[in-house]
Amino acid sequence: MKQGYEEWRNRQLENSDDYVVNILKAAEAGDRALMEGKSPADAEDAMVDAVDDMTGNMMGWAAWVISKWSERGEEFRRYWNEKWGQADVEGVIDPATIVIKKKV
Repeated sequence: MKQGYEEWRNRQLENSDDYVVNILKAAEAGDRALMEGKSPADAEDAMVDAVDDMTGNMMGWAAWVISKWSERGEEFRRYWNEKWGQADVEGVIDPATIVIKKKV
């Protein structure tokens, strides 16, 4: 992870629960895979394997952590957003978010 990550991580853990710990655990597993030269898809698999019972929201947050802090974060962000059909969007798609449109 990029410089500054450890300090940021420690602030997140100060008053957190297992939910946040597992998000960080998944993100760190994904970053390790990327730093080993693996593909973003393999990094995603590593994220899922790192934590039992990952939710879509947790994966979305872990993807955000990777996109912000990994040396290959932008590559992973593009892969992740494209996977969810939003290749051109800024930021990171959260697969647990739904969009409700009102019929006019």
